[in-house]
Amino acid sequence: MEPTASHDMNEPHVFLRFAGRLWEDMTFEREAGWETERIADRPKEGSGEYVLELVDHESRPRIAVSPDVDFDRATTYPQSGMRNTRVVAYIPFDRGGTELVFRRGDRVIDRTDVAPEPPQIAITDLDRRDNDRVRIHWRAERRSEQPLTYRVVYLVDDSRAFLLASGLDAPSFTADLSGLPGTKAGRLSVLATDGVRSSFAVSDPFPVSDKAPQISIHSPMDGQVIPADQPVNLNGQATDVAGASLARDGLIWLVDGKVVDNGTTLALATDLEPGEHTVSLRYRPGRRIEAEASVVIKVAKRSPEQEAFREAMATD
Repeated sequence: MEPTASHDMNEPHVFLRFAGRLWEDMTFEREAGWETERIADRPKEGSGEYVLELVDHESRPRIAVSPDVDFDRATTYPQSGMRNTRVVAYIPFDRGGTELVFRRGDRVIDRTDVAPEPPQIAITDLDRRDNDRVRIHWRAERRSEQPLTYRVVYLVDDSRAFLLASGLDAPSFTADLSGLPGTKAGRLSVLATDGVRSSFAVSDPFPVSDKAPQISIHSPMDGQVIPADQPVNLNGQATDVAGASLARDGLIWLVDGKVVDNGTTLALATDLEPGEHTVSLRYRPGRRIEAEASVVIKVAKRSPEQEAFREAMATD
């Protein structure tokens, strides 16, 4: 019988995320999954050798997908030489499904129950502390026999997400946001999962302090010796504390305190006399300097031939 599925058009389309590590002896270490309405990074489809099915209470398949299982990309366990590979798949949820079955041919590798309803979760308290530490508490109710675990995510302006913790079994967590980007409207999201089905709750917005930009000069290197009368390539960038590039408009290149270019990650310094020079990259999105990095380079002395050439050019 071909897999069949039914769907109430008034309900959102939901995928169940299935993941774990498969060993060559077909031992499977399943990870806690969850449900989602969107797949940010859809995994490669498999050849059909391995199948993940959502089956009903009579073991009839409702929906089936083929996960990609590739032992050529596997990790080898040092002691035994046995390989294992990570398996990730998304399968559409159907209310008629009561069990997820992962198999290879007729061999069942893993099976787990699917609850008819996801767990329920609500945030009960958010306590802001010093130094961007936030204590969050929640209440959750499971709808299956499986225990719940939790994931906590920090949301920056609802456009960037940072996983803070996973696999939690207690309904509270202290989030340390001191090393993450600041915002006027940060939120914490808590996802409760029974291993297959899940729900999440999002906190009210709260401010998180801005962090100083990170400035890096990739070229030239500190202490680098540059041949005389050669242009110097300048390459650098400004990022936020999480590594995201900041706008080029705020970049200013200086050599020995004098501006040579701005608004670019790449610049060129010319006519540097022999001796030491300080190359600086500032990030100044407004009127004040927010961050700066510097390296010291050395321009080598000119050879007698170079000096003679310069004198000849000067007299022409």
